[in-house]
Amino acid sequence: IRQNLERIYSEAVRSQKIVQNLLGFSRRHQPEKAYRNLNETIDSVLELRAYQLQVDNVEVVRRYDPDLPNTMLDFHQIQQVVLNLVNNAHQAMMEMQDRHHRLVISTSRKGDLLHAAFSDNGPGIPPDRLETIFEPFFTTKEVGKGTGLGLSLSRAIVRDHLGTMSVESVVG
Repeated sequence: IRQNLERIYSEAVRSQKIVQNLLGFSRRHQPEKAYRNLNETIDSVLELRAYQLQVDNVEVVRRYDPDLPNTMLDFHQIQQVVLNLVNNAHQAMMEMQDRHHRLVISTSRKGDLLHAAFSDNGPGIPPDRLETIFEPFFTTKEVGKGTGLGLSLSRAIVRDHLGTMSVESVVG
């Protein structure tokens, strides 16, 4: 019971941060940064999504750099970015019923920069939409299935952390 209550509390705090981030979408504010481990931050999202990913037979492959140093990040904001990416990958893969679903997440250090990559075997994104997906309110999902804010907000959060966010895709 305690573990479930702790998870509920943690999710309530995360939900509060998401709402604050949506409100802050138009009026930016400084993130609440602390030294954290990126691998652990990603794992916290995977733990939250583990049940649904398992139910939908999504294989999650972690290719983490075990020597990744802690970095200054706002845990809730980066958790939101990871959640957006995992949810988008999950939803995309569910469109493809004729294949094994696989989400690969890798982290690495490239000089002074930390790098995280998320790849899935969903249907892919047409080349003419690769940059459009980061525009506010752009969505390819059915009405009621998405706001079109996830990737735009995620890119803004990553930029606030002095990073970049990009996409590569192959249709099919």
